[in-house]
Amino acid sequence: MRHLCQPRSGNTLRQLFHFMYQHGSHLAFGAILMAMSSFGQTYFVSLYGQDLRQAFGLTDGGLGGIYAAGTVMSAVTLTWAGMMIDYTTTRRFTLADTLLLIAACLLVSGAQAA
Repeated sequence: MRHLCQPRSGNTLRQLFHFMYQHGSHLAFGAILMAMSSFGQTYFVSLYGQDLRQAFGLTDGGLGGIYAAGTVMSAVTLTWAGMMIDYTTTRRFTLADTLLLIAACLLVSGAQAA
């Protein structure tokens, strides 16, 4: 009996390279988006957390609570947003995502402490 994790043939590496060759542009696009996402929540908060706390008069717990709420809201919308990509092109989805990110950055840059 063949184990489920064993490849069906001996040329699995060749198939992998063939797949990478055929879909290189998609794989590169995904790798670039993955690299660009490192500027997301955790990296951003780690760099600017102290400045955000000072600017808005937040405690560590206050900023952590806002961060947690943002993370939960992101997780809730992830399923919906993930389904949206099935009904549009990758280019249009990425453009919309980028525009929303720009809008969020502009909102944060113009925010005033209460």
